[in-house]
Amino acid sequence: MKRITTFIIVVLVAIGVMAWSSPSLLNNVRLGLDLKGGFEILYEAQPLEKGQSVTRQSLIRTAESLEKRANALGTSEPEVTTEGTNRIRLKIAGVTNETEVRKKMKEPASLTFRSADGCKAPTEKSTAKDVYCKIEMVGSDFVENGASVSYDSLNQPQINIKVKDKKEFAALTKRLLNKNLAIFLDETMLSAPEVRGELTDGNASITGNYTKVEANQLRDTINLGALPLKLTEKYSQSVGATLGKQSLEKTIEAGIIALLSFLYL
Repeated sequence: MKRITTFIIVVLVAIGVMAWSSPSLLNNVRLGLDLKGGFEILYEAQPLEKGQSVTRQSLIRTAESLEKRANALGTSEPEVTTEGTNRIRLKIAGVTNETEVRKKMKEPASLTFRSADGCKAPTEKSTAKDVYCKIEMVGSDFVENGASVSYDSLNQPQINIKVKDKKEFAALTKRLLNKNLAIFLDETMLSAPEVRGELTDGNASITGNYTKVEANQLRDTINLGALPLKLTEKYSQSVGATLGKQSLEKTIEAGIIALLSFLYL
C-alpha cells in the first residue's frame, strides 16, 4: 500500500511539472509544415552558361546556398533536399512574411559582369541583355559577403563589391578600356559604367539613384550569395497550419486527464 501511495505521489508531481512546463516546451518544439504552416518549392536546376552541365557537386552546392539564403532571411530551420539529378526541394515552416521570402527564394540573385564584345549591333528592340550578351564574370568570381555600402562626395549611397582575382579583373578592365562594363543582378541591369582605366585593386562600385534602404537591400541580396546553378520553379505549395500549438496543448491535456482517470480507477 505504501509503495502504491508513493507511486501515485510521484506520478502526480510529474503531471504537475508537465502541466506547468508544457507552454514553454511548446515554444521550443520544432514544428513542421503540417503543424506550423509555411510553404514548399520544387526547383529545377540548369547550368548558368550554355555548354555546361549540372553535376552532383554543383547541385549540392546550390542546395547549401539556398539553405544559407533561407537562414539569412530569418526563417526557422529550412529543409533543403536534392532530388534526382537536377532538382531541389525547399520547405520552410513558420514563415510570417511569406510573400517576401518567396520572392527572395524565387529570385536567387546571380551577379554578373557583362560586355558587348562579340554581340550583335543593338536595334530598337534590343534589350539590355541583348546589348551586353557576353558574360565576363559570374557570382563565384566575387568575394563572398564582400558587398558593402558607402557614400560618395554627394552623400549618395553606392554598393561596393570585390572580386577574388585582381589580375583577372585588371586584364578585363584593360581590355574594355573606354567601353561599358554592365553589372547585372539576374537578368536586370543595375548599371553600365564606362571603364575609364585599368582597375588593379579588385574593387568595383554599383551606382544609381538608390535610397539608403534600397542600397542596403541590394547589398544584402548580393551578400546572400550567387547560386552555382540557375533555378526554375516547377512546383510550389502553401501549407496552412492544421494542428498548431492549440492541438498539441489539447493532446497534452487529454493525456493528463487519461492518466488521472487511470489512477483513480
